[in-house]
Amino acid sequence: PADPARPRRSRRPVPAAPAAPAGDVHSAGTWCAPFTGFRVLAAVAVIGAHSALSARTFPIAGIVQIVAVIVPMFFVVSAYALYRPFIVDDLRGADPRSARGFWWRRFLRIYPLYATALTAYLVLLPPLRPPSGSLVDYAKLYGFLQIYDKDLSRFSGIPAAWFLCDEVAFYLLMPFIAMAARWVVLQRRRRRHPGRAPSAEEILRGHLAVAVVLWVIGLVARPLLVLN
Repeated sequence: PADPARPRRSRRPVPAAPAAPAGDVHSAGTWCAPFTGFRVLAAVAVIGAHSALSARTFPIAGIVQIVAVIVPMFFVVSAYALYRPFIVDDLRGADPRSARGFWWRRFLRIYPLYATALTAYLVLLPPLRPPSGSLVDYAKLYGFLQIYDKDLSRFSGIPAAWFLCDEVAFYLLMPFIAMAARWVVLQRRRRRHPGRAPSAEEILRGHLAVAVVLWVIGLVARPLLVLN
């Protein structure tokens, strides 16, 4: 006979806990902490390498080659972390995020610190001031435009800020790149299966197609710019 004092075990399955809702994706820190850590390590390595090159102190052999590898890796990881939210929006079927909001967040994250550091450089290090002394050249330094000026790109302002100028150009283009990828996906869907929502595979293929086109343009344009 069953012991009345012993509780009977229920054979009914315990319902699984509901999945946590996916949080908003704005930067690498909200979805993948290791990427944020890698970006910090890459940035510190780049700063250390530039400092060693400026001081003509070479702690290890091949430091130039190390910088040549770390800088492209930093660009790739940063681009992936920033562009991923646009892909996630398309996969979720959400409305495209505001380009103005994206640009404003990037501005607040970068410009105040950059402007402060640039001002300190120009005040404390006179050789880094624009040789012409023109207010237009100073405006170019504060507007991330020094890499487009042959006179300013030689060591005016913060010499290592050239990569930041490239990043800012990418920030400006990123919403338009996502828009182009979305247009490619919709055009393909209309031709093949009109009236149906695009699948995840089609969305990823659209973004990949735009990425390949941009890669080819960069591959062709870079030698032409170097030769000129």
